[in-house]
Amino acid sequence: MRPVIGDMIELTVETLGDPEPIYGDATQLHQVLLNLCLNARDAMPNGGQLILRCQQETICDRRGPGEKPLVDLAPGEYVVFTVQDTGCGMTPEVMERIFDPFFTTKDVGKGTGLGLAMVYGIVQQHQGAIHVESELGVGTTFRVYLPVASPVAETPEVPGAGGIEESLRGSETVLVAEDEPSVRKLAVRSLQRAGYKAFEATTGQEAVELFEQHADEIDLVVLDVMMPGMTGRQAYERIKSIRPDVQAIFCTAYDPTAGETDFAEQCGLPLLQKPYRSEQLLRTIRDCLNGSREQTQTETFADALV
Repeated sequence: MRPVIGDMIELTVETLGDPEPIYGDATQLHQVLLNLCLNARDAMPNGGQLILRCQQETICDRRGPGEKPLVDLAPGEYVVFTVQDTGCGMTPEVMERIFDPFFTTKDVGKGTGLGLAMVYGIVQQHQGAIHVESELGVGTTFRVYLPVASPVAETPEVPGAGGIEESLRGSETVLVAEDEPSVRKLAVRSLQRAGYKAFEATTGQEAVELFEQHADEIDLVVLDVMMPGMTGRQAYERIKSIRPDVQAIFCTAYDPTAGETDFAEQCGLPLLQKPYRSEQLLRTIRDCLNGSREQTQTETFADALV
């Protein structure tokens, strides 16, 4: 995590005791830790202290009258990942909305707040829970609870934990243009695990330049709708002028009813709502590529009949 948080932040990593293993998708759980560390880094622009801690805890149902549990989980053994910073902290009003995918305290072009929404979604998929405490001027602590992998218990159904469905795999080349680092990395890793070759761009302009260099290789582009500078729509128009038959998928963290994504529907292009799961991305990509192949085969057959 050192390259992610920079040199101004003091990093402490602790493992207390000998936590049992957990079932889960390693890529997705890495994204949880990455997003929480990015959030902590942004809360400490002038430096500070970041503590990463892993330990096992027992959650029981022994509560006094009116006592509210920190997390709503069934009694049992859980591995707890703690991410604690000495940053600016949050108000109670902000804390109530931090997992909302449409909520952010950052300026345009500096993030969408999507990272924490993705964290919440992944933790829920893993049958876990997340608890946050924060105080203005003191810092913030996130605690992620994940059930241990009991050898006698039924294995939780975690998307991606048992490998990638064969029908979602491919060998084509995909260009991902996304300015949110955590979303971009998740998309690229998911593609590579499924057998695809992936190029990544952080802006629309970079996406166009990459496509110009690899126009004959790239089969499909995944474009974020809102990126600083050149938008996803503008990048798509430039890319399509280079190769009109290229397939495209748009992604957005904004409300699709707000009008920012009407063009995708008008062009008949898929629109993925962020945060999305790896399986959603792979299935949408596979559907697009399969549809393109079927259309090409139909046109070839029709030409042969003429």
